[in-house]
Amino acid sequence: MSLAGTPVITFPHGIEKYDPKINIKGGGAGSGSKVFEYLLIPRSKGTFELPPLSYTVFDLKEGKYLTLRTEGYKIKATGGSGTVESIAEPAFVPGEDVKYLGQDIRFIRSDDLNLYEVPGPLVESKSYWLWYLYAFLAAAAVLVLRREHIRRNADLSGVRNRKAAKVARKRLSKASAYLTGDKPEMVHEELARALWGYLGDKLSIPLAELTREYCYSELRSKSVDEPIVTEIDNILTACEYSRYSPSGESESPAGLFKRTVDLIRKLENLLS
Repeated sequence: MSLAGTPVITFPHGIEKYDPKINIKGGGAGSGSKVFEYLLIPRSKGTFELPPLSYTVFDLKEGKYLTLRTEGYKIKATGGSGTVESIAEPAFVPGEDVKYLGQDIRFIRSDDLNLYEVPGPLVESKSYWLWYLYAFLAAAAVLVLRREHIRRNADLSGVRNRKAAKVARKRLSKASAYLTGDKPEMVHEELARALWGYLGDKLSIPLAELTREYCYSELRSKSVDEPIVTEIDNILTACEYSRYSPSGESESPAGLFKRTVDLIRKLENLLS
């Protein structure tokens, strides 16, 4: 009898049921009884219908399974009549509301809850659109700078003009290294290269046309004072003279170096 399962009973809405109480009585081999007692509590007044029940058993005599069926049952609930205060009567819910009882309320948690605000869609946040704005501004800035770089480099004479002082400083640094090293005779050659290179780049004169007369004419057209033009001529002459007649030089390489640096600085201020 212990192997006999619990019957499947579909109770109507509005009836609260509890687990059945099971009583097993043995009457010998292959006989006995198993009783299922259900405690039912109706939650409203009225008549409740239990559908017909079916239960399948194995008939030892027939040697096969048999399905036992019952008729339907009607239960009439009239409400509580007790007067003892300690006995709590069930709350009665009228009408059709009983149909959804037990289905519309979920279990209520009694422990501590960690509540937090659920963020809205990303497209509704200000930071989302700010990132788009920053990206657009950055792309626009890069585009403008790139176009300006291309435009400036397209003007080769302008590029030479802007880089004239930088190139001259590199050549003067090389002359300074010779000045402090063991090749002072190379100072005049580097000074001449620095000055000629600066004049050619700053005045945008091709190397094939780079002469003293052309340079002086261009400088005068740019309102450069005559003493500065004279100083250029004196330094170039001193550099050439020292290269071909080093024994007769009248000025030290250090002095000529300082004069050249000062001259290029003055020209840069006037021609920039």
